[in-house]
Amino acid sequence: MIYSIHSGQTINLDTIIVKSGISYKLIKKIEINNELVKVTISVARAKTNKEIIKLYNEFIIPQKQ
Repeated sequence: MIYSIHSGQTINLDTIIVKSGISYKLIKKIEINNELVKVTISVARAKTNKEIIKLYNEFIIPQKQ
């Protein structure tokens, strides 16, 4: 995520997790708009893409190094 923020790229990272025979999708999304970075992390059912829970949905201002 840090590389994405500093390089100015928008990235979507999806991971499939199987728990007790049910498939879930862990969705990590980074959107960069001017100086703001929006980070969203949520969990959805893999088959239907229906969101179950949104764990994190915030705008951040990256620190200059």
